[in-house]
Amino acid sequence: MKLLGFEVKARKAERSLKVKTWRFFFLLLSVFIIIIVASYSIIMARAAVESEIKNSELAMTSINKNIKISLDRYKEMSRLIMLNTEVLEFLGDNGITYYGTRVLNGIISITNIYNNVDSVYVFRDDGAAVSTTGGGLMRVNRTLIRDAEWNEPLDREKGGTTLMINGNGAFKKDPGSPLITIARHIYNIDTQQKWGMMVVNLTTSVLDSANKDFSGSNRPICYFDREGTVLWGDESLEDLFSPEFVGKGFSWKEINDGMQRKILSAYSAPDIPIVQLSISDIPFTGMQSWETVWLAVILIAAVVLALISSGAFVSINITRPIEHLTHAITRTKSNGLLQKTGLNLPDNEIRRLADTYNDMVDHINQLITELIDKEKSIQKAEIRILHEQIKPHFLYNSLETISYMALQSDAPKVHDALETLGSFYRNFLSKGNREIPLRNEILIVKDYLALQKLRYGDVFDDEYELEESVLDTLVPKLMLQPLVENSLNHGIRLKGEKGVIRVRAFEKDNAVHIAVHDTGVGMTQEKIDEVLSGETDSAADLSGFGLKGTIDRIRYYCNHHEVIQIRSEPGEYTEIEIIIPKRGEASV
Repeated sequence: MKLLGFEVKARKAERSLKVKTWRFFFLLLSVFIIIIVASYSIIMARAAVESEIKNSELAMTSINKNIKISLDRYKEMSRLIMLNTEVLEFLGDNGITYYGTRVLNGIISITNIYNNVDSVYVFRDDGAAVSTTGGGLMRVNRTLIRDAEWNEPLDREKGGTTLMINGNGAFKKDPGSPLITIARHIYNIDTQQKWGMMVVNLTTSVLDSANKDFSGSNRPICYFDREGTVLWGDESLEDLFSPEFVGKGFSWKEINDGMQRKILSAYSAPDIPIVQLSISDIPFTGMQSWETVWLAVILIAAVVLALISSGAFVSINITRPIEHLTHAITRTKSNGLLQKTGLNLPDNEIRRLADTYNDMVDHINQLITELIDKEKSIQKAEIRILHEQIKPHFLYNSLETISYMALQSDAPKVHDALETLGSFYRNFLSKGNREIPLRNEILIVKDYLALQKLRYGDVFDDEYELEESVLDTLVPKLMLQPLVENSLNHGIRLKGEKGVIRVRAFEKDNAVHIAVHDTGVGMTQEKIDEVLSGETDSAADLSGFGLKGTIDRIRYYCNHHEVIQIRSEPGEYTEIEIIIPKRGEASV
């Protein structure tokens, strides 16, 4: 028997859709592994190229940021020189012979704290100049400096800085490496008239500090000006410079050096006249272009075959059985109730899905039956309340009171009484609606208590504390009238003294709270528990038609059990509070 049970489980596992699916995809996986292994070398070579390009871009972008930060420091230095008191005195002197050491000392006091400063020139607009120079002979082309075309970039900056290499030909160090020039026009702060010009020449060693993040790399790097002149770095890259790199940000191209594949990377920011150039090795795979084409063909064929096989498998084992199940479920609808499907399916997950559907049908039908029974109970409770209010003795008592008033020949009061009675039944009927605004429910309560005052005289007072914001909330019709009737007949009247019935409505914690308070005989906690539980007839004992139906209606309306609270102290008061979550308001 144990062996037979094991064989049955094994056969069920063999028929399992999950097992079949896994077996099929393991087969596909094996095929793809073979293809992936065959194409590994190309894929890894391409990944190596992309990785090298990405690393080069990150490194060059970082170097460019370092260069910009370094140059910004020297731009700030030029601004400090421009604002130096001695320099301002020199620029403001209309004479042409002011070359005192005070100006030089003022400039040197600032440049001494900066490295890589080769020379500083301050040119006054009348031709006078002051300069600090480093070692070597500096050739200055003053004619070029006064040229309008040379000054045009500085004019555009309106006092800002312009970067050049060797001052665009205006400065030449002999001997020495090229210079990075920072030039700016100087304007009178008060008149905004141009006073002169300042030039700061930096040695290309400033690029050395900017290259610190790249120094540990085995990639050679070289810096050029926009014409291809080497500024700093590995001069072996000089022949690889191309004008196509200038001003394009990061760019790259693949080159071959014999059998060695290389990546040539370049970075040229539009606002800095420096071009970075670097080269790195890529392992050569030896694959030819036709092999790449064949690999693409094989991959496409494999994917197509896999998709066709997957589609056929899913169609036979999943799609068709699910379609049969769907059609069977559609045919089970009859007479407003769902029926079980009798479809014969393979013993797998789809068969268990059908069994689950049949169980769900049983549960839904049970819920529908319970819902219908509950709706019938609610309707019976509403009809019972309706009968209670329109039964002859209520109408007879109201008319008897009005008749007595007529005998007393007090015609205005008779008219008011008839108006109140008509208003009560008009609001009471509410055009057959089962939900009405809270303000209309309050009107029913007021009319009802007004009629009871005609009958019982000065036995009670009614008070209302109502927040306007909650009066348009929809509530079940005839929700409050049974409560105030209970307060009057089983609270105030039994106490034998004048009492108060107070109705409050307010919003709290996103819910509408409605409380009916009376100063009647009160209730014990035991009686309250019996009323709320509905396990005894205590609720029915409290009024002619009972609180139980009213409480059940409110709980059904709110779809929540804890919507009624009763607080009481025997001999003092009773308060019934209804808590309705805000979910709708009456249309105006």
